[in-house]
Amino acid sequence: EVLKAASGLYNPVQQFLLYDCDELLASVDKANSGDASKCGSAAPGQSYVLGRSLTKKLASKRLFMVGAGAIGCELLKNLSAMGAGTGKGCIIVTDMDTIERS
Repeated sequence: EVLKAASGLYNPVQQFLLYDCDELLASVDKANSGDASKCGSAAPGQSYVLGRSLTKKLASKRLFMVGAGAIGCELLKNLSAMGAGTGKGCIIVTDMDTIERS
């Protein structure tokens, strides 16, 4: 609940928000980014922007997620869309909630 209140995630936005990440594009060298279609990663667009080496590094990471509730489920969805743990790495999820029959 604190994260929801601090982020304002469920409050309506009253202004236009533009988030610019041009600083990421300047650090990618042309030889590293290559052709996105040849990459074979789970996120070829991400590989094109951030480079194959960073995408492979993310795929080889071992991640440990505590809690798979509302926010944890969203984070897991985003991590899987980014291809995290798809290489030699993995994502370990733990959640202490129990599901009861109603």
